[in-house]
Amino acid sequence: MSADRQSPITAIRAAAEQLSGEVTGGARARIRAALETAAQALEQAATSQDAVQTLTADLRARGFPVTFDGHVDAAGAAAALGIKPKTLRNQRSLGDGPRYVTRRGRPWYPVAALATWISVSGRQLTASAGPGQCIR
Repeated sequence: MSADRQSPITAIRAAAEQLSGEVTGGARARIRAALETAAQALEQAATSQDAVQTLTADLRARGFPVTFDGHVDAAGAAAALGIKPKTLRNQRSLGDGPRYVTRRGRPWYPVAALATWISVSGRQLTASAGPGQCIR
């Protein structure tokens, strides 16, 4: 793979290796750690995008409408999280739960926020749990 066609993650790691030979002392370790952190963030973002696409496809397959800008209504959000709509409503009233926006007086959840909430809560979407169901 040529230098201009390699992935950003590979480029960052290559830069870290190159700098480790050119920089000495504590600066080398700090630069290398910063570049590794950047590479990990890029990997996580790529994984997150895959999770959003998977969750969006799952919601649509189950009949929940996903808007053009990637939002789903409260019923779809509750299904994606594996909880009852009333539980989600209670979380909203307590200021807890995934991020949402209000449109025409109704809550709409960004699918990306749902995917993040699922990953942070320690749950995962799995095929063995059934479509859209979460397991702990």
